[in-house]
Amino acid sequence: MTELTGAMTLERAHVEGLELVRVHTKRFVAVVNDLDAQQLAAPAPSSSWTVGEVVAHVQSVFLRYTVDRQRAATPAEVATSNARDIETLGVDAPAAVVSIEEQLAFLDTVVALIEPTQEFPFHAGQPITMAGGWGNLLGELLAHGDDIARAVGTTFTIPSADLEIMWRFASPVLRGWVRSPQQPPDSWVLHFPFGAIQFVFDADGLTVSPGDSGGHGHHIAVADAAELALAFPYRRRAITDPVLAALADRFVSL
Repeated sequence: MTELTGAMTLERAHVEGLELVRVHTKRFVAVVNDLDAQQLAAPAPSSSWTVGEVVAHVQSVFLRYTVDRQRAATPAEVATSNARDIETLGVDAPAAVVSIEEQLAFLDTVVALIEPTQEFPFHAGQPITMAGGWGNLLGELLAHGDDIARAVGTTFTIPSADLEIMWRFASPVLRGWVRSPQQPPDSWVLHFPFGAIQFVFDADGLTVSPGDSGGHGHHIAVADAAELALAFPYRRRAITDPVLAALADRFVSL
């Protein structure tokens, strides 16, 4: 995977991403610890899961960073894998919290032993660095924290600036979710406060790179990286911008 250059380097993201995950995991855990039995049984928006099953799913995501090396070969298989993991783990919020905290503590001991450029297998046959892994975890905490908050009538978000790592280093794995190659090339440029990120679709699939290569393309101004993520790629918000809708339509839903 090519390093995305800009304000946040791969080396910085490798270290600082863990700290962001630690901060926002603590916030997520606090939300879970406040849930009662009735809230855990409530249906979660944007899914067929209950709130308790959402918590179990987040537990399973953390386990995939440590002891669970299974990866889904296709986007469709991700859903199957998620359902299997929830069934195996069951709904036990206190146990899920303990497990999440244990996995995070373990990651804290090994991150210094891993080179920033080292890649690991991700779903849909995609490689990912630890920086991308931190970005993915932040996205999971954002989307599922939002699911829980909406189910119980509160709010949960992650500051826009904290999601730079997600957009710079995790979004390249979306190439595994592209519906079909595009010919001739078609591009979208997302203009964040921290800089631009360009998605280019061609016969080879998707390339994600920093900046704006110029020429013809679609441009989207992003005021809040969290709200954008909840709309695309996580589909937690209705997409009313036709340009963003066209970009989202290039992908199979997560």
